[in-house]
Amino acid sequence: MATGEDVVISPLVQALLDKLCSNLLIDFGLNWGVEDELRDLCKILQLIYEISCVAEEMQMKDTCLKIFLREIRDVVYSATYTMDEFIYESHRQCLEDESNLNISRTGSGRKVREYINFSFNKQQILHKYEIPSVINDLKKKMAEIEEKIKPNYLNLISSDKWELDVKERRLQTVSSLDKRQESVSFVDESDVFGREEDAKEMIKILLSDQYDNKKIYVISIVGIGGIGKTTLAQLIYNHPNVVKHFQMRAWVCVSEDFNAFRLSRKILESATRKECNISNLDLLQCELRDALRGKRLLLVLDDIWSVDHKTWNALKVSFSVADKGSRIIVTTRFKSISSITGAIKTLELKLLPNKDCWELFKKKAFDEENFGIDPRLEEIGKRIVEKCKGLPLAINTLGGLLCNESDVKKWDLILKGEMWEVEGDETLPALRLSYHYLPAHLKLCFAYCSLFPKDYRFDKKTLILFWIAEGFIPSKQVDIIEDLGSKYFDELLNRSFFQKYSDIDESIFLMHDMMHDLAELVSKDKYYRLEKGKSHNTISEKVHCISMVSFQPEPMEMELYKYKDLSTFILLQRSWFLKEEEVLHGPRHLIEQFGCLRVLDLSGINSFNSLPDSIGNLKHLRLLNLNWTGIQVLPESLCNLYNLQILMLNGCVLDEFPENMGNLISLQHIEMGDNIWGEQCNMWNKFTQRGIRRLCFLKTLRFFNVRKKNDNDGSTIGELKDLCHVRDDLHV
Repeated sequence: MATGEDVVISPLVQALLDKLCSNLLIDFGLNWGVEDELRDLCKILQLIYEISCVAEEMQMKDTCLKIFLREIRDVVYSATYTMDEFIYESHRQCLEDESNLNISRTGSGRKVREYINFSFNKQQILHKYEIPSVINDLKKKMAEIEEKIKPNYLNLISSDKWELDVKERRLQTVSSLDKRQESVSFVDESDVFGREEDAKEMIKILLSDQYDNKKIYVISIVGIGGIGKTTLAQLIYNHPNVVKHFQMRAWVCVSEDFNAFRLSRKILESATRKECNISNLDLLQCELRDALRGKRLLLVLDDIWSVDHKTWNALKVSFSVADKGSRIIVTTRFKSISSITGAIKTLELKLLPNKDCWELFKKKAFDEENFGIDPRLEEIGKRIVEKCKGLPLAINTLGGLLCNESDVKKWDLILKGEMWEVEGDETLPALRLSYHYLPAHLKLCFAYCSLFPKDYRFDKKTLILFWIAEGFIPSKQVDIIEDLGSKYFDELLNRSFFQKYSDIDESIFLMHDMMHDLAELVSKDKYYRLEKGKSHNTISEKVHCISMVSFQPEPMEMELYKYKDLSTFILLQRSWFLKEEEVLHGPRHLIEQFGCLRVLDLSGINSFNSLPDSIGNLKHLRLLNLNWTGIQVLPESLCNLYNLQILMLNGCVLDEFPENMGNLISLQHIEMGDNIWGEQCNMWNKFTQRGIRRLCFLKTLRFFNVRKKNDNDGSTIGELKDLCHVRDDLHV
């Protein structure tokens, strides 16, 4: 299995294209005389987008493409930063126009400076005559990459393969990488642990006459790759009561190719145990109907990856002649397939309990009958089992690799090594198939999760806001971007990349450790998590996002100064009791270094009581998370963050807000808790008194205090006139 990162850039290119078409950049182009340059940049980006879509899917087979994709990514990052600087200037100009009533608001007569502030040269300014060359330089770099790719790859864009639907192309990619053996109906029951109750429940449903009014119905088994869906189906299929009850049984391994003709033939061959050479679909289905007519059928369709209603109905039509009481069992990684197949029961397979995990591991790793168990190996083995977190495929794989191995050092290497470093491991390759079936935008969202430690409890809403701030969810419509982000998350949940934390709180989710390993594997050159006990010698100089789990020793903190192009910095504070000097030094000084930050998360540091004035230099910042910090005052320089979209202040008690909060003209969310009484009510009042009429993109506003006549407390109702995007309950 290839162990390098998966380079995904097409959503970032699309986001940049959307940016170039925005009113703010069009306005900038007109005012600074660079409309033509921006238009030309847009044209070459459209071609780069087409190239990147093809190259992303081919990179697993041709690693040279990774080099080109990385080059494109670097230029796209540079172009995005540059365009954001131009957008920032447009915001600044709009605010300046408003404050100066003598300047025309039409745009045609607007006076502009002869330079703009610019973060990416020594002078920190860009004169008007220099702006065209900056844009042309970006265009030139993209054209050079295009010329490198053209001779060998550009013709592929118009080849027959790329005429396929994008979903079909992803299925072809998964199929070409899938090295698993085709499943069969038989299983050695002595190798199965912990599935007795699941099997009993499913068999009870199969044999029940509750749904016999339907000719045939579907039950589905859903779960993460390697959790044992096929094994459970095999147990059920071969149970004596099931064998006795059904007059005809058929087992078909579907995998990536859900084709009505292919599956009809395989079902017929499995049911009759005879080879079929019919090449016409109509004749084939007639033969299948004759074989099934009047018989009670059990059909297992194992490992379905993709199916639509039309194809499902084309296959299902042959089953209508089977006797009542016929059943279909479907196994899949995708919950949506249960819905498409009309399943009357869906079993979401749980991870194995620790006791059963150990029994399975013992069976695979030790020859107890002849040699017993070495206590040293038993101790390491139990820790390896814990590492597998209830995933049977991982236990089977590692147990098999250690079978009859008596060298303690080799056991210790397996325990302490990363899963992708274990030669012969089948777990991550199986999970990686699910990853390769993701569309590009979901790959970016999934890889970002590697910044958080294992067993981290993901809050759905907060994670979506991080994705939005990083530009993973491009949308020209402000109103729908959170809904689109929720759709992205739900799709990852549907594909078993996330798991529910509990049935009580439906907003909190977990990621299985093996999925987390996969996220680290595919993102290791761009995202990095600093934490105790983890080697920091292999951090790529191209790293784009960093998280730090608790305080790090000063030498490691100093290492961070090298990464000036970071777009995300997350300080995951696990202790509420660190001394002030242990937490303040790093964030304060690092903030000044990371001029490209889009996401800054300092939440949970309760001794962090103020931000440095340099926070106002982070022109690219979209999200600032200060939840549950000791912040009491926000600096006036914060109001220079014209691109800031999300400000999180849950659990904070501010003495006051900066005077020019109304300058945060891109602000969409300000979070200060859902309670509108007491101190939080006072916070909302302080915020709105600073003037919110310019915050026309604001979606979160819990409380608005209308000023009474002859009273200085509160705000005028006219402040709300242009706030047409507010989504949540607003108490006035």
